[in-house]
Amino acid sequence: MAKPKKKGFLVSSTQFGNGSDGELYFTTGTKTYGNMTSPTDYSVSGNTLYLKTNRLYQFTKMTLGSGCILSTQDTSGAVMIILCKGTSQIDGGVTSQLNYYGQITSSYTYKSTTFNCPSVGEGGGGGRGRDYIGNYINTGGGSSGFGGGGSGGGVAVRWSGPASQNGSAGASGSNSIGASAAGINVYVGDESATRQSAGNAGNTGSGGGAGASIAKGQSGGGYFASATGGSGGGGSYGTNGGGGWADKNGVGYYAAGGAGGGAGGQAGKSGLHIYFRCKRLNFTGTINTSGSAGTNGGSGGLGDVDAYNSEGFASGGGGGGGGGGGNAGNIYFYYSNLTDSGSKTMNGGSAGNGGSAGTTAAAGGFTAHAPTAGGNGTVGSSGSYTYKKIGVPISF
Repeated sequence: MAKPKKKGFLVSSTQFGNGSDGELYFTTGTKTYGNMTSPTDYSVSGNTLYLKTNRLYQFTKMTLGSGCILSTQDTSGAVMIILCKGTSQIDGGVTSQLNYYGQITSSYTYKSTTFNCPSVGEGGGGGRGRDYIGNYINTGGGSSGFGGGGSGGGVAVRWSGPASQNGSAGASGSNSIGASAAGINVYVGDESATRQSAGNAGNTGSGGGAGASIAKGQSGGGYFASATGGSGGGGSYGTNGGGGWADKNGVGYYAAGGAGGGAGGQAGKSGLHIYFRCKRLNFTGTINTSGSAGTNGGSGGLGDVDAYNSEGFASGGGGGGGGGGGNAGNIYFYYSNLTDSGSKTMNGGSAGNGGSAGTTAAAGGFTAHAPTAGGNGTVGSSGSYTYKKIGVPISF
C-alpha cells in the first residue's frame, strides 16, 4: 500500500525581499540597525524608531521589543513596507500615521498594487453673516480638510452722505488671522438714506472681517458719522470671531458694529498603510493606523447696536466650519508562518463640529436677520485588515 503524500508550501527565496538592509534589532536594552544609515534610512528618539514612507525595507531578521515604538516622522506618503527573509518578532507598538494636518495626495506601487494615502475627510463650510436686507454674505468652503471661516456680519444705519467703509477680508491660508475692518470719519447732511457696510468672506482656517461700525452724530451745523473698525475674524484654527461694538460717546443718534466670523477648525492627520511581508511573522504587540480628530470651528461674534435712540443693524458673524477627521490606514500581513496574538486598531478620526452663529442686533425698524452656523466636518473612514499565506501548495 502506497504511503500518503505529505503536503506543504513551496516558497520562493525572492518572496520576502533580498535582506539588503541586514538585521534590525530594536529593544529597550539593545539597538542595532543592520546596514541602514541615519538619517537617510531611519532616526531614533529614545525607544521610538522612525522609518520612511514609500520605500522598501528589506531585512534578514527583525525584532521590535516590548516597550518600543515603530513610527514615522514623514509629512507625506502612503505606506510603510517591511520585508523580512527570516523571522520578524513584533512585541512592541507600531503607530502608522503621517506627521501632517490636512489632506495629502501620495501613492506607491509594489507588486502591481498601488497604495494611495488614506488622507483626511472634508472640512465643513463656514457659516454666513447677513446684510441689513437679509442677503447672505459669501464665505469660505472647507478646503484640504480644514473648516472654512465664517463670514463677518454687515451693518447699517439710516443717514445720508458718502458710502461707508467695507470690512476687510479674513486673511487667506491656514492658521491665519481674520483682519479687522478699517474706520472712516465723514460729515453728512440729512438723515433720509440708509448706509451699509458689508462683512467679508472667511477663508480656509480664518474668519472674515466684519462690516465697519458706523454712527451718526451731531457736529456743528452738520451730522458727523464715525466708523471704527469692525471686529476681526477668528484667528488660529477654531477661535471665535470678535464681537462688534457701538458707542456714540454721548453725541448723535445711531451706532452699529458688525461681528467677525469664526475661524475654521483644523484638519486631522491621515493614518498610513502598514505592510509586512515576512517569512515568519510573530506578532504579539499593537498596530494603530488610525487617523486623528479634526477640531471644532469657532463661533461667530455678536453684533452691537447702541441702545440710546438707536436705529441700526449689526449682524453677528457666521460660525467656522469643523475640521475633517483623518482616514485610517490598512494593515497587511503576508507570511509563510504566522503567530498573531496582538491587537490592531484602524479607526477614522472624529470630525469637528461647526461653530455656532453669532447674534444679530437690530433696532428702529431693521429686521434682525440671523447668520448661520458653520458646517460639520466629515468623519474619517476606518481601515481594513488583509492577511495571506505566501507559497505554492505542494505534495511530497
